[in-house]
Amino acid sequence: MSARASQKRRPIRLLIILTAGLVALTVLATIVWLGPLPPRVVVMSTGAPGSDYAILAERYRDVLRRSGVELRLLPSAGGEENVQRLKDPSSGVSVAFAQGGLISERSAPDLRSLGALFLEPFWFFSRAPLRPQFRDLRGKKIALGLPGSGTRALAIQLLRLNDIDEDALDIQSMPPSQASEALLKGTIEGGDLVLLGF
Repeated sequence: MSARASQKRRPIRLLIILTAGLVALTVLATIVWLGPLPPRVVVMSTGAPGSDYAILAERYRDVLRRSGVELRLLPSAGGEENVQRLKDPSSGVSVAFAQGGLISERSAPDLRSLGALFLEPFWFFSRAPLRPQFRDLRGKKIALGLPGSGTRALAIQLLRLNDIDEDALDIQSMPPSQASEALLKGTIEGGDLVLLGF
């Protein structure tokens, strides 16, 4: 190859290098300006298998799959455990369901709500007559949901608002279906339930 042919190729190589550099710089500037691309894999903390949260999460997984996003579902005890996973950066969880009232901006300043999806009324059923307050429950056997569930956390908040300490009760941990059967049979005096409206 002659020196003259080598000199003719030099501007073409320089043009290719400059073009590639400009394209790379444009891509980098776009990423910096717009932010990173959304993830293609998202981990969601749901609820107990068969729970309303788990069923709703499966629906979300189907919808997101159509957009090319893989939603990995991680079962939990419920809303309270979901919040704990969201607060723990090492959990890998980036989205979850939780009842309103479980967290505040002060207790979890880095978490953001995407909004309310539906109403979740909190119901408390009792065999004991409950006058204006819950004082008649002291010493009684009641079901307050499973540890880690939002239902249990809200029930404990309700009891504290009524000046009832958890130690003053015989708290039973059981899922809602079992608690309702026990309440009907009379083996417990009270139980709570959260019903979803979706």
